[in-house]
Amino acid sequence: MGLELQSGLISLVHVEGTPIMRTWNVVHLQSKNLSPAAEALRYFILEEGENYLAEHDRRWLLPPS
Repeated sequence: MGLELQSGLISLVHVEGTPIMRTWNVVHLQSKNLSPAAEALRYFILEEGENYLAEHDRRWLLPPS
């Protein structure tokens, strides 16, 4: 999405009261084994997700200058 924003193919619309911050949960049935890819995604979300979002989304959350 960053490339599309930078090139002008899409625009970011600033709406008062956004972004709406929510708490997300990562769940899966304990009786099911996750695939290696799903386990890697689960690990990344739990261990790195908050920092990743803070680093990568902050530039899109700033109001236009």
